[in-house]
Amino acid sequence: MMKLNESYLKQFEMLDSRINEIENSRRKSANSEYVSLPNYVRWKTQVITLLRQVYPSGLFPKALEAKAASSTNKTAEFQFVVGIFWAAYEDFKNGLLDDLQLRIEGGVACDYLRQAELLMDDKEDADYSYIPAAVLTGAVLEKSLRTLCEKQEPPIVVNNENGKPKKAQRMLDDLKKGGVFTPIEARQVEAWLAIRNAAAHGKDDEFTRSDVSSMIRGVTDFLAKYMG
Repeated sequence: MMKLNESYLKQFEMLDSRINEIENSRRKSANSEYVSLPNYVRWKTQVITLLRQVYPSGLFPKALEAKAASSTNKTAEFQFVVGIFWAAYEDFKNGLLDDLQLRIEGGVACDYLRQAELLMDDKEDADYSYIPAAVLTGAVLEKSLRTLCEKQEPPIVVNNENGKPKKAQRMLDDLKKGGVFTPIEARQVEAWLAIRNAAAHGKDDEFTRSDVSSMIRGVTDFLAKYMG
């Protein structure tokens, strides 16, 4: 995650350094002054691309795209884009953005949960498809627990003394001790983990298709609450 933040920061810095270059490319006509269109369009495209990554559903990229669609005065548009860019850059440097790691991992997890739902809808293998769906959903849940441990202040250690990763139950216990989950929430997560473990070890007589459907819905809500 640190490398990802560093990569975004370098891109912000590079785009910031090019603002003067575009300012200095201004040319005057008889009644107006305008920026170099190729330089500006290239820079603006990179700004929008960056802000879409940093603010996937946020205000900044939407504001830029709306302005770009409606503006005919590119010099005035440039000043507007610079202002939005500087605001986003300042927020990023000050750590005011939503947590990038949680949003990125949350998006990936939702994709996997969608795959689990598709497995549940598999008519050709209806008798058994809920078993891999339970395993996949359980993997998403375990990864989410690991991420939540790492995001605590101070972080909860996710490896055992021998350097091997902690099991999901132990991470859950640590999070419960830290007050992240209520006892009721912790018991629900334990129930989902039990379904995952049974599915992974061929004990499909210990849970039902309905249990897995409820598990997928529950883990989806869990991600929305803790990873959204």
